[in-house]
Amino acid sequence: VRATALAGGTVARVHTGDPSLYGALREQAALLEAEGIPWRVIPGVTAACAAAAAGGVTFTVPEVTQSLIITRLEGRTPVPERESLAALAAHGSSMAVYLSAREAGTLQAELLRHLPPETAVLCAHLVGWPEEELHWTRLADLAHCVARHNLTRQTVFLVLPGECRKGTASRLYAADFAHACRAARNGAEKDQD
Repeated sequence: VRATALAGGTVARVHTGDPSLYGALREQAALLEAEGIPWRVIPGVTAACAAAAAGGVTFTVPEVTQSLIITRLEGRTPVPERESLAALAAHGSSMAVYLSAREAGTLQAELLRHLPPETAVLCAHLVGWPEEELHWTRLADLAHCVARHNLTRQTVFLVLPGECRKGTASRLYAADFAHACRAARNGAEKDQD
């Protein structure tokens, strides 16, 4: 592989997940750059977004949560204390938790420190693969769901505090809400975002 790349040939390194999340992209890039080998990442859809699409859910609910936190439990690679799962759960934002199926009991316990037991969780296993499985559960039953369905490390957990709460309607279709494709009916200025 190295010889092919150094000779100007095309070499592909296929990652099992998003190379920009919990991968070794920085290290791989440094090695390639040290050898003078040009490289690029061909983007795909990260598991969190694929899982949300497969489950037909949104991470954001007006006036409930407007943020998505992508994280994982601490494992062999430490997590800074300020980014512990419990500390991040305290925000009440939607979360996508990777690499944590093996420690589902710990995952559940850490999230329960700040989130209510009825918080909706979508367990998305092998999302995007022919063997894809989607399992809805409540946070209080997360570990049981993982054990019952024998979910493994290819599972991403979408923790969705807004899923069971009624938020307000999006302003996107309000008559007085202008955007790049539509003027407001009452003459308001177009949104510049």
